[in-house]
Amino acid sequence: MECSLCTSVNPPDAKFCVGCGEPLQPTCPVCGHNVPPDARFCPNCGHRLLAAPEVDEAPSDLTRYLPATLLAKIEAARSGRAMAGERRLVTALFADVTGSTSAAEQLDPEDWVEVINGAFERMIRPVYRYEGTLATLQGDGVLAFFGAPIAHEDDPERAVLAALEMIDAIAPYSLRIEKKWGFPIRIRVGVNTGLVVVGDVGSDLRLTYTAIGDAINVAARMEQTAAPNTVQVSEDTYRLIAPLFEFEDLGQTTVKGKSAPIQTYRPLRCQVRPGPTRGRGFSSPLVGREAETQVLRDLTDRLSEGRGGICAVIGEAGLGKSRLIAEFSEELEAEGRRGPWWSSKPVYVEGPGPTTMGWAVGRSFSYNSSVPYGVVVDLLSTCLELHPEDTAHVRRSKLTDTVETLLGEDAETHLPYLAQLLGIDLDTEESRAASHMAAPMLQRRTFSAVTALIEAAALRRPLVVVIEDLHWCDAISLALLEELMAVTERAMLMLLVTMRPDRDRPSWQFHETAAREYVHRYTPVFIEPLEAAASAQMLSQMLGGDFEPDLADALITRAEGNPFYLEELLGSLLDAGSLVEEDGCWRITDAGARIGLSPTVAGLLISRLDSLDEGGKTVAQIASVIGREFRLSEVQYLLDPAIDLEVALADLERRNLLEERARLPERRYAFRHVLLQESAYQSMLKRDRRNLHARIADHLIAEGSDDVSSIARHLTEAEELARAMPYLVEAGDRAARAMSLADAIRFYTQALDAAVEGTDPELIRRAHEGLGNAYTLIPDLTRAASSYQELLEFGKERSEPTVQVTALNRLGFTAAALGGDYELATDYLERARKLAEAHNDDLGLAEYHMNSCMIATGQGDMDRAAAHDAEASASGAAAGSMRFRMQGLIQRAISLASAGRYVEGELALAEATRAAEESGNEVFQAAVRAVASPVYLLRQGRTAEAYEGARSGFAAMKKQGSSWVADAAMVSADIARQLARYEEAITLAHEGVELAQELGQIYLSTPCAAQLSRLHAEVRGDAEEAARWRAVVLELIDRPFGDMFAASIWGHLGWAELRLGHPREAAELFTRSASVSSASTHLERPWSLLGAAEADLLLDDPGTSRGLLSQARHFGERNRTATVAVGVGRVSGLIEVAAGEHAAALEMLRPASEAAASMSLRGELWRILTTMGEAHRGLGQEAEAAEAVAAARRAIESIAADIVDEGLRSEFRRTVATSAGLELSDGRSTGT
Repeated sequence: MECSLCTSVNPPDAKFCVGCGEPLQPTCPVCGHNVPPDARFCPNCGHRLLAAPEVDEAPSDLTRYLPATLLAKIEAARSGRAMAGERRLVTALFADVTGSTSAAEQLDPEDWVEVINGAFERMIRPVYRYEGTLATLQGDGVLAFFGAPIAHEDDPERAVLAALEMIDAIAPYSLRIEKKWGFPIRIRVGVNTGLVVVGDVGSDLRLTYTAIGDAINVAARMEQTAAPNTVQVSEDTYRLIAPLFEFEDLGQTTVKGKSAPIQTYRPLRCQVRPGPTRGRGFSSPLVGREAETQVLRDLTDRLSEGRGGICAVIGEAGLGKSRLIAEFSEELEAEGRRGPWWSSKPVYVEGPGPTTMGWAVGRSFSYNSSVPYGVVVDLLSTCLELHPEDTAHVRRSKLTDTVETLLGEDAETHLPYLAQLLGIDLDTEESRAASHMAAPMLQRRTFSAVTALIEAAALRRPLVVVIEDLHWCDAISLALLEELMAVTERAMLMLLVTMRPDRDRPSWQFHETAAREYVHRYTPVFIEPLEAAASAQMLSQMLGGDFEPDLADALITRAEGNPFYLEELLGSLLDAGSLVEEDGCWRITDAGARIGLSPTVAGLLISRLDSLDEGGKTVAQIASVIGREFRLSEVQYLLDPAIDLEVALADLERRNLLEERARLPERRYAFRHVLLQESAYQSMLKRDRRNLHARIADHLIAEGSDDVSSIARHLTEAEELARAMPYLVEAGDRAARAMSLADAIRFYTQALDAAVEGTDPELIRRAHEGLGNAYTLIPDLTRAASSYQELLEFGKERSEPTVQVTALNRLGFTAAALGGDYELATDYLERARKLAEAHNDDLGLAEYHMNSCMIATGQGDMDRAAAHDAEASASGAAAGSMRFRMQGLIQRAISLASAGRYVEGELALAEATRAAEESGNEVFQAAVRAVASPVYLLRQGRTAEAYEGARSGFAAMKKQGSSWVADAAMVSADIARQLARYEEAITLAHEGVELAQELGQIYLSTPCAAQLSRLHAEVRGDAEEAARWRAVVLELIDRPFGDMFAASIWGHLGWAELRLGHPREAAELFTRSASVSSASTHLERPWSLLGAAEADLLLDDPGTSRGLLSQARHFGERNRTATVAVGVGRVSGLIEVAAGEHAAALEMLRPASEAAASMSLRGELWRILTTMGEAHRGLGQEAEAAEAVAAARRAIESIAADIVDEGLRSEFRRTVATSAGLELSDGRSTGT
């Protein structure tokens, strides 16, 4: 008995281990569960432990069943420590002899050994044929693994093929045994795919695995419940191979330890035409391969003209080589250009040449790479339509009929060798002679026969011979394909192969030979990863709808342009139930959900790692722990000095697994694909990963690394949480400063999870506060409030008043911003104020006043807001906080202007400007220029300065990542609109919406959206787009703080309706704008009054118009607002013209036009000039009218000249022509 602790071998009757003294306990060889010494079945998984009577475990020399190639691979795996303990996704196969107990009772033990060993032989050979590994062989059953220690990307398929061959092999053996001993031999086979932990290699080439994992129990249950002489597979295996086999649905089976029954299936036979196992059945046309498709089209066009060629489509696994060929083939078929591989009558090239070509396909399989002529046999079998169920007579007829038609009198020469190759008995003397011919001579004649057959078909019509997956091709087939290259020079033959860029495989010789010997015929097509846009298009087509950015990050970014990976990652999300569709848009239900590797992707990538030697694989695994990218010194620190690192890195680069990213100042490498790194990482045991993570963290700390996020990650993965805590908090702070909020939340959350008794309270406070701030900025105010509440409780427990003040201030803000609950917000804030005053917490007071300013602004009480701003600035100065001092000064200047207190406001602005300059802080300097100054400059008519200041400030803020950036976008868009820089205004308003949403500033999203509604109406005359943005506004304005600038919002919507010709709707909106109490009411009221006056004039209510105009004029005169005076003059002229008072109109319009021109208010100017033309005509002054109209045209043309986008410029000209009835210089007009 082997000790499970120290692996010492003990005598059969030993109760304690001779090596370590631990008690010995028998275990189940399947699930590892402890079992009583006399147990016949495992109490955990039900595996039969004893067969009566006991016989030899196995034939004494398993090597006689092993193919030489597999023996070499197992020896390499053993020497390379690939079996030293790994996590593996494997397909487990259980097989046992049914009824063995009763059968054994009828025989002498020696006879039974002979019988059961014969059954073992027939169960073992298929395992080794498909390169599985025998894990357990005892009693009357075997356990084999496919995927460890040697992984293949098609291990589930190999396991089921082996299982079916077992059933086929046991049938004739059973007849023989029944005839001799009177009872049949029947076996059952169960197959399941899942994760296990594997162990070492024994001396007899069996794995002494401690195979732990649910996958083993399920495989055992599949075998136990299978019917005699059948195979039963689980749902997990079935999903991976469903297109390859014909299955019978067996319904559900109960498995011990499983909460629910599992679906099971019985594989019956291989599919005649197997479907693809890659992809999840998603429907998506080929994208991003237009150039490659065109190359294939050019080559087939040349073939149609009679010129042969060679083409290799070369690319990594999953990039879509086969998909490209398949879709191109379908295109040819749809065009009527693809037909059967050969024609019974010759087709001669005349004129433009034949348009229909033959198409023949042969495939290589990974498990047949050592089978001679494997690809050629598949090609000919497909061409001749040979099926497994065909009788010998049918197979013979198919071969002879085709060969005799194509080769004529030469058929007799080549037929025996083609029959020998395909395993068809012709029952002729020539055929019998071929079967005994010397190997070199047989090969030459076989080559000649195949070449003659293909050439004959290609002389009759253009023929494309497609060889899929050449990288798995056997050596003899490769040699034959090289001979076929010569045929492309004398027949209408095109060789089209798909292959991977594996330079160490024999298949690469095909590429090199073609490039060297047939450069005039050869065209390689290298398939590269898809661009991000093509991946997004593919994802959209697969989902059949739009998707959120988070989904793109989760899938497109990780797939890195590999279509197969993209499909599988999407499938993993769907399988996990982490993807839902809402209102035509797909999103991830859990933002933190991790997308696991699907079994197909894992198998593909692990098989590449298993092809490495010991050094290469060890380096890859160590590097995977460090990360996607790593430094040479980091691997050197962790690596066993006995391994030659330089050789290993060179091999990894040559195999396209790693790439060198930099040489100086230190060599850096990166995995070619993130999923390669993840596969290497996940193949390691968790304990080994933890150990390496701890060591690399120690290395980074010892060398004084500033990469706190890496140190935090490694210590967290090493489960050394106490050490990780300070690094996690600092990493969270840095991520938050960089606005990488998802990372900040992850770091802070991990820090709080890591907190234990004795943790520095300051770290806990920073983590709570940082987490709340990050959630606020996302914004997720519900979670932010929860984090701040936890911060408050922490402050109370620690009796830390400043912590409590911070928490109360933040809770006040979230209460207002989350639900618009100003009463609750004020309660929190008052508690914060009292506590701050009691403990002289000036910083807490500054924050209290800024939050109170926000609430006052939201309520439209700008006088109260200005008072809080002043207090915030003073408290910030007392606390030494430049941030609060400057925020208070800048916001006070804005609040005073919004309250109409311009004299005080200009003093506050001057102080803010001076303080910003003295501070040298570019963020505050940009905020003064872009947000605070413009309102005062516009009032003075200094529009150019306002424009330049706003634009330069906005540009600076975007670089800085300032929290004022959305404010700057809103202000800049409004100034650009007033100056008729319409294209720029639209762009800025769009940016304002996006930036405000990104920063969680809903109060800025709404006015920017309203500006867009106005601009689309005013500039483009686009009622549909204006209505779309109006709908956005109406949705946003009901949210907390969404109506902070309600006066501006309703005003913009009013102007949109007015310019679209809806004066009644406009009048209602202007009235609402002028009467609402909001932060922008004072500044917007005169414009709303002017808009209402213009609307009422169109509604034939001049009396009301004059009354509204009078109110607007009074405002302008009282506040001395230059821009408002221009608007007053324009609307006055409209009213007087409508009343027939043309001279009075001109008295109003002339000074307005001069002021508009001086301030570059071109939108107002062309309208004023147009009205002046009407007034002059009313006075009979035609020359003056023409001059005014010409000036209006010039103003309009200057506006159009600033519009770069031709479509927008055309729409603007058309809209103006319609509005003013002007004929513009391009001849467009709707009036005179």
